[in-house]
Amino acid sequence: CYADVRRLLFPTPDCEDSDRCDPQTCDLSGDTMHMARLWDPAQKDYSLEALLNGPQQILALAPEDRLDPDRRPNWIKACTHRAHKVFMLYRELLELLQITEWAPSCPGQVEGTSMLDFYEQYWLPFGRLLSDMEITGFPIDRDRLKELIHDCQGKRESLTLDFRRWAKERLAEERGQASIE
Repeated sequence: CYADVRRLLFPTPDCEDSDRCDPQTCDLSGDTMHMARLWDPAQKDYSLEALLNGPQQILALAPEDRLDPDRRPNWIKACTHRAHKVFMLYRELLELLQITEWAPSCPGQVEGTSMLDFYEQYWLPFGRLLSDMEITGFPIDRDRLKELIHDCQGKRESLTLDFRRWAKERLAEERGQASIE
């Protein structure tokens, strides 16, 4: 779930009775991963595991460890350690984006704004929209969807046969008819 931490810490009337503000679904992870994408778009992996990979390894325990009284303290320690690392990464990315100048190409944009301004103005609301769509869903015309699936399957079979015919022709041209059989 993509989360805006302010929605969790300072709930507004529109989300007081909503799942979106449940601490189990709202955290810094979405913000952190999206800020990392904005900070370094060339990075290949934006999972928290990749972003938190550093000199200190994160303690990893199975979720069922929280139920085992003997292992629960270790589970709590691992969760606390991970939460602290995510929070510190979040703060670091906030600072990096704040000091990075945003060179807006839109007319009327204020000069001297930072990438954090860009993030808050565009990415955060868009992420919230996607999150809301994920949580609430959106209507689908099931009959039309079945029709489209049927049409696409027919087109796929036709295109597959066309491709195989083309490939055989090319192979025959390049290596001779004997190479096809």
